[in-house]
Amino acid sequence: MRWLLIICLIFSNTAFSQQTTSAKRLESWNKILEDKAATPVEKEAALMSIIHKSKGLPDTIIVDAYRQLSRAARNDEQFQNAIAYCDTVLKKFAKLEFLKSHEIQEDRAIIYYDMGKKEKALSENLRILAEYENKGYLKESASLNQRIGVNFKNDEQYDNAIYHLNEAIKIAKKIKDLDSEASALMTLGNCYKAQDEFDQAEKAYLESIRIAKKTENMRTLAGNYNNMGSLMRMRKRLNESMAYYQKAIVINKEAKNDQWLSYNYNNIGNILKDQNRNEEALIYFKKSLEMKRRIGDDVGLVQTYLNMSDTYEQLGDYKQAFENRKLYMDLNDSLHKLENEATTRKLAAQFQSEKREAQIVQLNIQSELDQQKLDASNERIRYQNFLGWLIGVAALLFLAVALVLWRSARTRKRANEELESKNAQIKMKNEQLDYQNNEIMSSINYAKRIQSIILPSKSKMEEYFANYNMLYMPKDIVSGDFYLFEPVADGAYFGVVDCTGHGVPGAMMSLVGSSYFSKAIREKKLKSPAAVLDFINQEFPKALTSNDVSITDGMDLGLCFIDTDRKHLHFAGANRNCWIMNKTEKWVARSIRDDVDTLVDEDGVTLLELKGDRQAIGKSKTSKPFTNSSTEIHPGDRVVLFTDGYVDQFGGESNKKFRMSQLRELLAQNMERSSKEVEMLLKTAIEKWMGEEEQIDDICVMVVDF
Repeated sequence: MRWLLIICLIFSNTAFSQQTTSAKRLESWNKILEDKAATPVEKEAALMSIIHKSKGLPDTIIVDAYRQLSRAARNDEQFQNAIAYCDTVLKKFAKLEFLKSHEIQEDRAIIYYDMGKKEKALSENLRILAEYENKGYLKESASLNQRIGVNFKNDEQYDNAIYHLNEAIKIAKKIKDLDSEASALMTLGNCYKAQDEFDQAEKAYLESIRIAKKTENMRTLAGNYNNMGSLMRMRKRLNESMAYYQKAIVINKEAKNDQWLSYNYNNIGNILKDQNRNEEALIYFKKSLEMKRRIGDDVGLVQTYLNMSDTYEQLGDYKQAFENRKLYMDLNDSLHKLENEATTRKLAAQFQSEKREAQIVQLNIQSELDQQKLDASNERIRYQNFLGWLIGVAALLFLAVALVLWRSARTRKRANEELESKNAQIKMKNEQLDYQNNEIMSSINYAKRIQSIILPSKSKMEEYFANYNMLYMPKDIVSGDFYLFEPVADGAYFGVVDCTGHGVPGAMMSLVGSSYFSKAIREKKLKSPAAVLDFINQEFPKALTSNDVSITDGMDLGLCFIDTDRKHLHFAGANRNCWIMNKTEKWVARSIRDDVDTLVDEDGVTLLELKGDRQAIGKSKTSKPFTNSSTEIHPGDRVVLFTDGYVDQFGGESNKKFRMSQLRELLAQNMERSSKEVEMLLKTAIEKWMGEEEQIDDICVMVVDF
């Protein structure tokens, strides 16, 4: 009995020492997590230490560490890592309490929505909602119904949004959760307002206001007042709109919510401008402007500058109107530039992520060394205690055997834990590789959205050309080809451009080239296609040259200018020509350049080919001024511009190029068809010609009928 008591005391002392060690570790990690000066890398390393050295720690602490890592990854848009953390904790703690487990599943659904997998997010949310309802968790059901409704509203699926918001309201009423009911009612009002169902929207807002007043929820009350102001303005009830905005101002002033307050002032300015009270409107616009500048709300500033410009114009103060319009345009261009830089920032983020992983490994190694020193110190203390309790040879032998067996078991367990940790690291690395591939595709798709910004809008071209169409077929997701349209005071420029390369390199060249076209036409206000090409030929190489690197890439293009009366067309080209086709026009009245331009009769259709210069923009060994050619335009003329991707495409029975003559014949045979029909015919013809062959280059064909 005496020896049994001695053994119990030894093991109790050992367990107490382990608990003390775990407590010290946790205290050290928590200091890092709570330290505002700690870097994200240090905090991530501390969380990883909690997970991988979790012996003696409660499960709730380890689960919370996983959730914090998942949220940090989601904020950094490392969505695959964020999901991996959620999946790991759900698998590792399979017997986690129901609500805690489903909170993590909701976190995962939010990540799916943020990464654009909206169907996956909806499927997850609906499954979780069904399980909440089966278990009778009403508060959680109301909250999730509202989140699903908000997601549907953001995606403009208003019928689905209204259904789930009404479900949230019904459950909130049942459990008397007034704040949730008021919040869902406000979102419901926004759905009805977006569909112009103004009576329904007003009913929802007023009920939300009634509840918010009862619960003294001032944030919800201010939001409803602002929404009612917007609704009344849409209904042309301007006095009521003004009253609601004033109520919102009172609450937002007390809450010191300068962002919402700046929106209130801007909205009141719009009402006063609608009432032709322009001097008063300027007072409120200036208040809004001052607040937005102070809090750095550049997006809000853009609209306020535009509102002030319109107001000064109504007052006849054209100087101030011009200055504010310029501020609007400069800031708007700056915001677009920031958006265009997003792809670069994402690529940099990938590098930083890899760098951060290396830093975390280094910090973990240092932590392990420190831990080894602490373990060695604790081992010495345990050994001294062990010697104090030894009182006989029998006890010494017994305790030695017990200690050997215990240490052997601990070593095996540690080896198993390390093996499990290594397997987890290998799995995470594989998941990171998948994530990096997804990130690359995401970056390229984002680059496509950025590139689409430089292309003229369909509505903008339709305002100027009654009949036109584009065949635009990038070889990859992004394109080195693009097309131009820019109306000016006395006419409009239009054309097609082929930058060196395709895919991401070509797309980057197209962004650089597009900026110089805008500068030549908008800022320099050059008056002919040849002058525009000369300007770009001077400036474009400078953008591709630095102290260390010089890029010899360039552009081929065809650029036209049509005057306001649609009677004269001017053309200049860099390795590109312009076709003008007509079935009935007598071409003897046309002025063409002998030995330069070409007149062809193709299947009863007369085709005038205006020749561009045989030099490219930027990369020609010799450079001379570009030539401007002009001709009259008559009703029934069809102008065709194209890059070389269409005619250079390999295919057919002999796998040869499509050729210029085939394109000319195809266009001539379909002269009676509309430009839209021609676009479809061109697309069908080239796809049939390609067959199983790969598209070798970007394709861009512009057809304009006069």
